[in-house]
Amino acid sequence: MEFFNDIGADPLKPSLFELVAQEQLKDLLQPALKYVLAVFAQRYPRYLLRLVNRHEEFYALIMLVVERHYLTKHNASFSENFYGLKRRRRPYIETERTKAAVGQVPAGDKLRSSEVWKSLVFLIGIPYVRAKMQDYFEELGGGISSDVMEESMDTRQIQMLTDQSLRGRFRRAFKRLYPWLNMSFEGWLLIYNISYLFNQTPAYRPWLNWIGVDLRRLGIEDFFGKRIQAQQIPGWSTYYLDYKFLKKIISSLAANRPASEAAALALGQFVEINAEGFRKILKKYDKRSTSTTKELYLARQVDVQPVFNRQLISELANTVATCLLDITDLSSGLNFEGPNANDIFTQQLLTERPSLGPFGDLESGFYKAIAAGDSAAIKDCVQSTDVLRQQNESNGNLTRMLWNVIIEAPPSFADLILTSLSPPFDYHFVDDINGRTCLHGAAIAGAQRLVDLCLQNGVPIDKPDLYGRTALHYAAMKGHAEVCRQLLKAHVPPNSLDRDNYSPLVYATVKGNVSCVRVLLEEGGVSAQSPTASGDLSPLSLAAEAGHVEVVALLLEHKAASLPNTNGEYPMHLAAQRGHVDVCRLLLSIEGWDKPDKYHEWTPLFHAARHGHVECVDFQISVVQPFEGVTLEVGGDVETYWKSTEITSVASFGSSGQMHRLDIPSSSNTSPAFMISRSGGLPLTQSSLYGSYLHVVVQVTRDLHPVVYSDWLLPGTASELGVADVTLEQFEALARTSGGFCDLTPASGRDYAQLLPTCMVSLEYLLMTIPTSYDVVLELAYPAAGTIDQLNLGRRLNLNAFVDSVLRAKYGVSAAAIGTESRRKVAFLSFSPDVCAALNWKQPNYPVFFASSCGNDSFGDDADDGSSSNPTSKTARGSAGDDLRTCSIGSAVEFAKSNNLLGVFIDAELLVSFV
Repeated sequence: MEFFNDIGADPLKPSLFELVAQEQLKDLLQPALKYVLAVFAQRYPRYLLRLVNRHEEFYALIMLVVERHYLTKHNASFSENFYGLKRRRRPYIETERTKAAVGQVPAGDKLRSSEVWKSLVFLIGIPYVRAKMQDYFEELGGGISSDVMEESMDTRQIQMLTDQSLRGRFRRAFKRLYPWLNMSFEGWLLIYNISYLFNQTPAYRPWLNWIGVDLRRLGIEDFFGKRIQAQQIPGWSTYYLDYKFLKKIISSLAANRPASEAAALALGQFVEINAEGFRKILKKYDKRSTSTTKELYLARQVDVQPVFNRQLISELANTVATCLLDITDLSSGLNFEGPNANDIFTQQLLTERPSLGPFGDLESGFYKAIAAGDSAAIKDCVQSTDVLRQQNESNGNLTRMLWNVIIEAPPSFADLILTSLSPPFDYHFVDDINGRTCLHGAAIAGAQRLVDLCLQNGVPIDKPDLYGRTALHYAAMKGHAEVCRQLLKAHVPPNSLDRDNYSPLVYATVKGNVSCVRVLLEEGGVSAQSPTASGDLSPLSLAAEAGHVEVVALLLEHKAASLPNTNGEYPMHLAAQRGHVDVCRLLLSIEGWDKPDKYHEWTPLFHAARHGHVECVDFQISVVQPFEGVTLEVGGDVETYWKSTEITSVASFGSSGQMHRLDIPSSSNTSPAFMISRSGGLPLTQSSLYGSYLHVVVQVTRDLHPVVYSDWLLPGTASELGVADVTLEQFEALARTSGGFCDLTPASGRDYAQLLPTCMVSLEYLLMTIPTSYDVVLELAYPAAGTIDQLNLGRRLNLNAFVDSVLRAKYGVSAAAIGTESRRKVAFLSFSPDVCAALNWKQPNYPVFFASSCGNDSFGDDADDGSSSNPTSKTARGSAGDDLRTCSIGSAVEFAKSNNLLGVFIDAELLVSFV
């Protein structure tokens, strides 16, 4: 054993026999613990019998705690620490001199949390799984002679082995395969043991390489200051070094180290983290892209940097130390005073400066010759290129350097270089790092002449680079519209996608290159829709998010669809989040301008307000103030309309009447009245609203008095005046002079339904005069913005004041009539959604209906009267596009439902036409 321990030059490397012995120690602990538990279980079966039956799980749980403690504190498992071994993070480069100078375990050798948990998986998890598989194999009768097995098998085992179900077939397959799997696993471990014995592998177990650790003997640095106190001779204790006090001194000195030293240590740690990060990122990239970029990139871009090369840093440190010694020797023999000092140092630096290499000198010579405009010098550089090509096998670097010079040189010098080359220039060159061709480089630079040369010399036009991008991608990315036009004429695929699923149109959109977008859409025939199924890469969404107004307008001209992304955000959401006002104006007319997103259910208005973009927030708030002056309570003095519900039928409107006036023939003597009968139709709960109703159009004067009048404009006035422009006194005077005043006192044969459309009286007079047997529907005519513009009305009352005046008059009349006679049924109706909402929220006693024209322009027109100023006519309702709630049945029903209205009034003929 001592012979094998001394094999090799590493004294801290443990022998195979030490490693096998520490594993056997761990295997002997489990049966010993099981025996102890079995003995005590006979005396305490209530507590310990379950632990004996679940011994593997109990042992695994105990060892998990023990092994984690040892791995965290001692960097070794229990058995490894018992045999004087430890686990160490395997370094890329051994630094024995650094460890000797430190005198303790380096921080880089200690196990991190990831190594600890990976070690626990193979120390606890794998042995536990193997033990359970062995138990299951023996339970199925494995490892027993067939004769003995047939005699000792019970009914349950026979049923398990003869079962034809999927589970039974799995048991039989496991019983056949397990011995081979176990033998293969043991053979694999044996091969590693033999390889480790002869120094062919750094670890005796294959999973140690995957974890990134190796096993080492404990060295002097592990025992530094730990055992000295226990081995002291009592009589000589005063002569020993107090290592505890020394440790405190070292800690205090480390805390008070200079800032430059602390910064250097922090920089070193930062460099190590970045080097490890490069390797992990490249490893994941290679795995995802199925390429082999890691070794090539590390060799050419990472390892060549001095900061990532420990050996090179050591050499540079030695060089710096040597230079400092030379400077010291130089300064000791010379007098550095006056201008001679600078000359001496300059001469020494120039003589010791390393050469940049032939490629660097040649490239520098090219640029100097081009900057000086020296054609002869350019030809000399070209000849040097030919000589260098013959001497060096690496022509890739030379071709790359020449093409970069040609791209940056003026056209005359570029032609001179191309014509002076003895072998023709290799246009089919492909960069071995990024996979780009000469066409890629010309497209990036926007050199149209060089693009033509590449196309003429047969450079593949659709060849992608390492990132999957063609030359058209880079031309669109850099904003070279003419180059895009050239490539499209050469039939470059305009819809090709790179590894990120970006098309040339997406790059041009993100960069805001309007000319490139126009070329791709109009000349390339590229669709303005998203290149993928989702809307994440929709050009319209990307342009809206970036705030490119012209690109958005151009995409909308080409019928770009507004699609939501995976978060349910439309282009309007993205523009509102970034505060792009002009883009928001362009997107107001397309889908998604007011839709909530998927996760937060926020509309674009919420996003704009959340991010503080006040300029994007343009909205109107309609505040409904409470109606005061009357005690409103359910079951109070004023009875509510829902106290007695009846099963009635839905009203059917005849075609001979006109809906806006509620002229619905329900009987021979009340032809213009609104009738809800008790019988016929489908059963529906309509509260207590059945009966005949008089339709009354109500407006409000300037001094807030409701009056009954059916036209927008007052009769007999030189100027166009509305009801809201005059007071109640002026309105009554005008009614008398024009003959509009009506005597509504009860009389035999008086038809109120024919009289009210031409009547000009106050609402209070009407409600107090006509008999209470007549139920009324009050239509509140509140002019819309379109009505005011078309009829040039001078005044529009405040919504709250308008509604409050009507309610005040109605409740005042009802309060005065309590106890005198029966109560009148009243319902409210309006073509204004705001009036309906205010009426319903201000009072709970009377039902509110919303009337909608449903986009029918002929709805409400008077066939007999050509006047267009009737409040229930098209003019009163405003333009059909003013409010969707007045133009759509679905929007009207949704509005009525959300505001708890009793129902909606729509044109029955419109519904019948769709049946």
